[in-house]
Amino acid sequence: MDDVTLSGEMSTVEEDVGTILQASAETGLHLNTAKCEIIMEDFTAIASSSPLADFVRVEKSEMMLLGARVTKGKTQNKAITEKIEQLSMAIDRLSLHHAHDALVILKNSLAMPKLLYTLRTSDCSENPLLMCFDDTLRTGLSRILNVDLSNGQWLQASLPVGNGGLGVRSAMMLAPSAFLASAALTLELQQSILPEGIKDLTDQSVVFVENIWTSLSGTSVPTSEARHIQKAWDRPVAVNHIDQLL
Repeated sequence: MDDVTLSGEMSTVEEDVGTILQASAETGLHLNTAKCEIIMEDFTAIASSSPLADFVRVEKSEMMLLGARVTKGKTQNKAITEKIEQLSMAIDRLSLHHAHDALVILKNSLAMPKLLYTLRTSDCSENPLLMCFDDTLRTGLSRILNVDLSNGQWLQASLPVGNGGLGVRSAMMLAPSAFLASAALTLELQQSILPEGIKDLTDQSVVFVENIWTSLSGTSVPTSEARHIQKAWDRPVAVNHIDQLL
């Protein structure tokens, strides 16, 4: 076992942590309190005798779960900024390769594949840093192709290959589709984990991103059978952008 997540009232979490500590000799599993994190509104409620006292205290705005940025804010911004810096460094090195090799590596390894996990696990829609990511990607593509890309050319290049593009995807264009497909795919699992009181509540972040997606695609959301497939969300957006080019 590597990671475990506990949630609930502080007293309940304290009891659960106490159970894990008491069973450590039998199970052979030990908590490394230097890596254990606690996220709550008021840290002053933690008594010095509490098993949570030595846990790392994390503000809600900095909360992460298995590498996923749970909330919008500085943690999400930091993650995207790091991806921009890594992409910029990679583009400098790609300029030393032949153009075709550099394009393949950029598209399949260093651009969207590095950012996709963040887009799927966190609502990044309308984050202005995604535009910075796209600008860095567009500049890199121009360097590799040795041509200045107009707005229309960049839009076409960022379309999927099946829609006449280069497949060097735009983060701003892909963000809503990636998040909505992931949310739909994991919905059943989420409902099986969450307690009865909240599992059927509407996820407002999904509603918000659906509205953004609708404005980008100009159509209604996919049917329930196709909602978990990212291509079902992505294709209408691509088609709408093709219409803008024509």
